[in-house]
Amino acid sequence: MKKPREYRVDETEANYKKYLAEYKGGCPFCLTDGHTRKIVKEYKNWYITENVYPYDRYYSISHMLIPKKHLVFLWELNEEEMKEFLEIKKELASLGYEEILENLPSMKTQLHFHQHLLAY
Repeated sequence: MKKPREYRVDETEANYKKYLAEYKGGCPFCLTDGHTRKIVKEYKNWYITENVYPYDRYYSISHMLIPKKHLVFLWELNEEEMKEFLEIKKELASLGYEEILENLPSMKTQLHFHQHLLAY
């Protein structure tokens, strides 16, 4: 089984490693005033954004579904957030996504729950 870092072309992976080496802390997924993330679609408790370091070796679309609330595990969602999450999951295929990738904490470099939304 391939590891997610093998999903990037060499240049993208090198840029990602550089980012990690220079990482100063904080959460890049928490939306703060002045954030520069391109929002593809926004919901009440969630947003879909482009992956800055996409899985571009295999996929033409590499987005992420991220909760607006900072959390590490899915079970930290309240009832309203979970309900919306399930509604979004039903909608993803109609938005053109073909695969969903969720890493467990041992594979994550950012401890903010997120799922990769991918299409060929």
